[in-house]
Amino acid sequence: MLTNCTQKTEQPCDDAFIRGNNFVLNSDFENGKKEFENSIRSHPENANAYYGLAYTYSLEGNTTESIKNYSKAIELNENFTLAYYGRANIFFINGNLKNAKADIERVIELNDKLSSAYQLLANIESQNSNYNDALKNIDKAINLEPKSSVSYFVKGVLQGNNNDLENAVKSLSTSLKLNPNNGMAYVYRGTFKLQINDKLGACEDFHNAEKVGFKAKSYLEKYCK
Repeated sequence: MLTNCTQKTEQPCDDAFIRGNNFVLNSDFENGKKEFENSIRSHPENANAYYGLAYTYSLEGNTTESIKNYSKAIELNENFTLAYYGRANIFFINGNLKNAKADIERVIELNDKLSSAYQLLANIESQNSNYNDALKNIDKAINLEPKSSVSYFVKGVLQGNNNDLENAVKSLSTSLKLNPNNGMAYVYRGTFKLQINDKLGACEDFHNAEKVGFKAKSYLEKYCK
């Protein structure tokens, strides 16, 4: 999720910043970082360059440097929605649910039309064992983007983990209609079908997971002999 020079912005957009974006888009992260750093040296107030640097570090799995640079971008532009969103994801990955929630709520405050923000908030609330709040947020995501297979997948897992098995199967079925290549959705639906004594349907799901490249052999060996 990179910023670019065609977006409405008061941030500097020099050649180094453009090259940095192009390097990252070509998976040349080292040169991408160098160019963003060159842009920052020329324009220390360039929040977008710090964002680009943070995003690149996140792609490399360097969460410490990613958070540091997202934070600098936010320091320079307190309304930088994508920087809050990026930092929220890193906090969530690191298990820092309190900061992840604060950042994603700030994202929603700045732009309440981002379905992915509600998806993340639903996952955070789920990790905090706030099932009702998690479900409310994933429903908001679905209302914003009714054809999102990801939102229905998240909803199905939430429902299944809270023993609402029939509805979990329905949500995962909707997710799979929208994206029939999600092997993990087949596995989750299969495990929930087992719990409602639909062994035949479960085994069909495990086989379908294998067909789309998801490793489900252990489920087949355990439940489908």
